[in-house]
Amino acid sequence: MRKLCISAEYGYHARFVERVTLAKQMGFDEVFLSMRRRGKRLALFEDICLGIELCKQHNIGIEFIHLPNIKNYNLLWEEGTNGDIFCDYLIGIIAQCAMLGCKLFVTHTGYKKELMPPVNEFGLKRFERLAKACEKFDVRLAIENTESYEHDTFILENIKSKNVGLCFDSGHQNVFYNENEKDILDRFGNRLMAVHLHDNFGEKDEHYIPRYGNIDWDILLAKLKTLPEVAITFEIKNFTLFNENHEPQVLNHESEEDAKLFLQKAVSVAKEMQEFLK
Repeated sequence: MRKLCISAEYGYHARFVERVTLAKQMGFDEVFLSMRRRGKRLALFEDICLGIELCKQHNIGIEFIHLPNIKNYNLLWEEGTNGDIFCDYLIGIIAQCAMLGCKLFVTHTGYKKELMPPVNEFGLKRFERLAKACEKFDVRLAIENTESYEHDTFILENIKSKNVGLCFDSGHQNVFYNENEKDILDRFGNRLMAVHLHDNFGEKDEHYIPRYGNIDWDILLAKLKTLPEVAITFEIKNFTLFNENHEPQVLNHESEEDAKLFLQKAVSVAKEMQEFLK
């Protein structure tokens, strides 16, 4: 049976331990942790390491670590030492988390399509360094389909390492990829390592619970059923439910009762998927 996973940042504004233990109590098996900005600074190693240790203490599995989505990612595609320094930074995160038992990492290929340099050998060589680091530490790196189909497919086409594969993001495909680009699962699905399942209406990356937007989940799940088995991972951040008239009902981020309602709906949808994908 596939495990059920949810982002540790699903919208409930409580302490980390309260947030992840509630997710487990409501039916999720695991969480994933993201390096993200906290105020004006990037989350430090210590933040992620503390999250890993707290999950261990409370017997909550960690599906993967999501590397930071920040502007510095575009340095990887630029000539010069700044790109090498940022690559070293990412390798340091992977090494540190690998020592703590984490086996899977998810990465973007850049930050905002309009700001990304064209694909080039500088970027390829740095992602090759990341691949070699993953081989060294016996961990895997999943390339997430984000805003630039060209950059995402360039890396997956040119890096053949068994330690590098695909993290398929349903919401990103629906918003950022045009109709001619929605073949990433056909091209690289045999290398699937993780998924980010969430919904939207094709205009904004809204991160709704699946089946709250216009993604055709019947087609997508039928495709996923033919691919390597991965956890059913929800990357839902929009703390919203919809009523019977399809009107959005934004929940109170501070309310445990609202968090339970939100998680109850999310788990229900996840278990339907789990049953279909058996």
